[in-house]
Amino acid sequence: MKQLVSVVIASYGHAAYLRACVRSGLAQTWADLEILIIDDCSDDGSWEIAEELARIEPRVRAFRNERNLGTYGALNAGLDAAQGDWVAILNSDDLWQPMKLDRQMAALSETGGDWAYTRGKLIDSEGKPLPGDPHGTWPTMATQDLLPFLLDSNRILASSLVFCRGAARFRPNLRYTGDWLAALSLAERGPATFVDEPLVAWRQHEANSYRRSQALTLEEISVRRAILRGEAHWLKVASDSAAVSKGLGGCALALSALYVLVGQMRLARAAARTSARLRPGSQARRRRIVTALPRRLAQTRLWPNEAPQIIDLTALLSGPADLGLDER
Repeated sequence: MKQLVSVVIASYGHAAYLRACVRSGLAQTWADLEILIIDDCSDDGSWEIAEELARIEPRVRAFRNERNLGTYGALNAGLDAAQGDWVAILNSDDLWQPMKLDRQMAALSETGGDWAYTRGKLIDSEGKPLPGDPHGTWPTMATQDLLPFLLDSNRILASSLVFCRGAARFRPNLRYTGDWLAALSLAERGPATFVDEPLVAWRQHEANSYRRSQALTLEEISVRRAILRGEAHWLKVASDSAAVSKGLGGCALALSALYVLVGQMRLARAAARTSARLRPGSQARRRRIVTALPRRLAQTRLWPNEAPQIIDLTALLSGPADLGLDER
């Protein structure tokens, strides 16, 4: 199966890692590829590195945004420039094993699917292995219905995603969770093809965008609220309604914890009740008990290593439904 794969790299502020990232793409045993580096107005020398790589390697094309679009806007620019039958995402601070694309394309040929992901491993800023398994307790079958799991949380490494060109777009108004929602839209299309090998190295460093911040907390609350508002839709499209209810229950459980973090105890109790309705069990019962505690005690129980965050949720709570997840 010879098909062009467009590797899209959204590059911003990762000059220290960009060369290694691109080289790991060029080292693929799947040779029929192009690499698109979309520089999002970096000011650390990343653009100069991208230009150099494009000059010396004909399979690399470099583009520079006229203004900063954010990670997901930059990825969309890469999707627009892609010429391949398939698109693969590679974060500019991550690495691939040489057989990554080969394994995925072979698996996709076998399953007939239109999107795939792989297991990954953690590395530090210098590329040394770190303990931990990002895949967690997710399924490991070759073909997976991931909709119930993605309604709860996302364990797909963005740098492991491959999908048919045109099958997904990213939401440019998001800063942290756009790959989660892109994966969720792919899961609505059909099952994922999974390669049970750690073919992606997810680099951990101080600038990782997933690290807890007020902006991340607010965005995650918004996304989880939108997912839960779409309950009727998810149950309608589900192949396993019980599994979808369980996933939504996990989403509500996590939302209740986020509300505790920001001191919104009434909302935390309401989310805990929703979780108990969707996914009855001891975990939901314990969460209802915790959310009945005084705010500071509940925060200590659920977030022992995090400082409570003071966030004004007025605009979020009074505004219209966002993200389009509940407007189906």
